[in-house]
Amino acid sequence: RYYGPDLGDFGIFNWNNAFGFTHELLNQYTNTFTTAENPFSAFVLATHCLYLSADSPTPLCSTETFTHVWFAFTDLQQLDYGIKCPICGPHPDIVIAVGVSIGYSVTKSISGLHPPSLILNDS
Repeated sequence: RYYGPDLGDFGIFNWNNAFGFTHELLNQYTNTFTTAENPFSAFVLATHCLYLSADSPTPLCSTETFTHVWFAFTDLQQLDYGIKCPICGPHPDIVIAVGVSIGYSVTKSISGLHPPSLILNDS
């Protein structure tokens, strides 16, 4: 994993001892993608524009780096909400969910990749 020393008390996520990201920025992406379809690339571009308009001396990282950082950050979160199946318990073999939370960039689109809600003739 690419975690550095814990700077959580300062609101900083230390990634690979090379980058520091505020919890505020990482939580902002979480809040954005859970309320609207927003791929990483769109969020990074919009945030990059905010950095430019604020004359930030430090540029925002690439979409690829932000994606890795965000997943590492969420991996450390305690997201146990006590939801569990009354029959299977907290870790069922199969989970069926409705909706898609994280969008993906059109550059990652490949033939045959469809949202799980797409109904095909052979479904």
